[in-house]
Amino acid sequence: MYMPLRDPAATADSELADEAGGCAYRTIEVVACSATGIEDAIGGAIERAGRALPHVEWFEVTDLRGTVVNGKVGRWQVGLRLGYRLDSADGSRNQASPNPVARA
Repeated sequence: MYMPLRDPAATADSELADEAGGCAYRTIEVVACSATGIEDAIGGAIERAGRALPHVEWFEVTDLRGTVVNGKVGRWQVGLRLGYRLDSADGSRNQASPNPVARA
């Protein structure tokens, strides 16, 4: 299982959740597109996924490709694996559907 890098400025709630019995993540894979660049594609995918499911905490770039138009980059396409925490800090379960980004 992939574990996100620890941010030294992480909130106390997330640290308590980890110490109180570990944490569990579910992953989804998405392909993000942007005409302006890789960072815009990644940022857009994270923002859209965040609207559909809570607790998105990490991402991994799994693929990078693009289209060529008239000898120049047309669009960037970035494959991402996004990880979101199944339990919130208060112990409630995340009831998201298996493919929530498709609904967003």
